[in-house]
Amino acid sequence: MNSTALSIYGFGHFGKSLLWMSSGLTFAFYLTEVAGLPPATMGWVLALSLLVNAASDWLIGKALGPYIVTISAASRWQFAGSGLASCCFILFAQTGTISPDFRTAYALIALILFRLGYSLYDVPQNSLLGLAAGDDADRSQIAATRYAAAGLATIAVTLCLSVWIVQTDIARREAIFGAMAIVFAAIACGSSLLVRAYFSRQEAPGNAGSRPPGGPSALDLRPLPTVLAFGAIAIYSTLMPVFTELKVYFAAFALPSETSKVAFLLCSAAGQVLAQPVWAWIGRRRTLASLFRLAALAVIGAGLFFGIASTGSVHWVLIAAFLFGATSSGLLMAIWSIMGNVASFDPDTALARFGLFTSCSKLAQAASVLLIGQILTISDYRDGTFWVMATAMTASVVLTGILCAALSLAVSKASPAMTSG
Repeated sequence: MNSTALSIYGFGHFGKSLLWMSSGLTFAFYLTEVAGLPPATMGWVLALSLLVNAASDWLIGKALGPYIVTISAASRWQFAGSGLASCCFILFAQTGTISPDFRTAYALIALILFRLGYSLYDVPQNSLLGLAAGDDADRSQIAATRYAAAGLATIAVTLCLSVWIVQTDIARREAIFGAMAIVFAAIACGSSLLVRAYFSRQEAPGNAGSRPPGGPSALDLRPLPTVLAFGAIAIYSTLMPVFTELKVYFAAFALPSETSKVAFLLCSAAGQVLAQPVWAWIGRRRTLASLFRLAALAVIGAGLFFGIASTGSVHWVLIAAFLFGATSSGLLMAIWSIMGNVASFDPDTALARFGLFTSCSKLAQAASVLLIGQILTISDYRDGTFWVMATAMTASVVLTGILCAALSLAVSKASPAMTSG
């Protein structure tokens, strides 16, 4: 992929990530602290909407798979999905203005519509990772661009979130969230339109079967990377959201000043962005499986560091936030690069594979938000008791790294040729 295409793809992913990062960083906090839903109810509302999202990802991958086998087709469908997702995001942002008697039902319906639209936006755009890349190094570069763009989106969401969480007036919080939804929706639609305009001219399928001559066949390569990709995304999506969702509550209620609240959230986002060139550099010099193992070990270290730092001064907490962003984004980059490898061997099934992959992720996230709701229920975070929250955040990160490293070792034993290096 040339530099122009990479930049446009990155901008398109930035627009989509504004919606996704908003859902991951703000929806739970919005429902409990602005709309007034109990934490357990919030967990069920988000979980049910994610279950719908998982089903729609899989169905869209199956239904549209035969029609989206080219870069051009993928670019057109992702644009259609961006409009629906953006409109429903704006509708969800009005939840706090609805009568309390109907607020939970309204939030659930708006979220389900948003998830349906997002599936139509997300699955086709994700398939570009498999359709447009020529080899594993190319996939690592595209994946690094994805997560640099996602990091920039995280910074944008975080800046808005920083203004938002320090407000004490509910009406002002509602107004800020509504304005944020409108701006982010406009950027999402505009960026997806640019992706469509550029990539719609490319009718050729992606670089399927780009393995070296004489190398293993696609059938030889496919099964174990599939296990690695799907197992890793299930682990990551079950555990990592515990940290990413709770860090907003941790910033809002555990940190002492407005400056430290803003800095904590920004450090996490900055780590995600600034580490991507490093992970891309490593990805060009090591196999994907080796990159995955290295990132998993780095995540363990970051989690342990946060556990220690959370009981110390603010400065150490800020460093821990940066390390979390840097390491978690590297692990996710590796997972998506592996999935791109899996999908690249057969463009005819790329969309279905990515649909199933993101469906697996959403199912895991549904379980995660239920857990988050229970953690918030038993944690007296509004009264200054944070040890439950900090312990859960630490455990989620460390366990993610341990399980991903164990998965990598299991795959390595089954097929050393696939995961060596």
